[in-house]
Amino acid sequence: MKYKNYCSDITRTIYIGNPSKKEIKDYNKVLKIQEESIKTKETKTSKLFLKAKKVLGKDFVHSLGHGIGIDIHEKPNLNEKSKEKLTNKMIYTVEPGIYNK
Repeated sequence: MKYKNYCSDITRTIYIGNPSKKEIKDYNKVLKIQEESIKTKETKTSKLFLKAKKVLGKDFVHSLGHGIGIDIHEKPNLNEKSKEKLTNKMIYTVEPGIYNK
């Protein structure tokens, strides 16, 4: 979705049927990392990513997030190779996920 040429980015999780106990556990683990990442005072994007990776493990194969603005994917990139830092008034996503079958 765009508003006055600025992009938005929303991630949602939906289930068809009832989630298994493992899916509920994974969902809560991802939600906890998302909430902690949003509240953190850490400014180094690579450190934020690595903390999420440590908790989510091998099934976390995506970046933790990215900047949004005129383009849907802008800097900063929240991944392990990023040398960027978060600053005041920067708009970015925090969208951890577990990707499995």
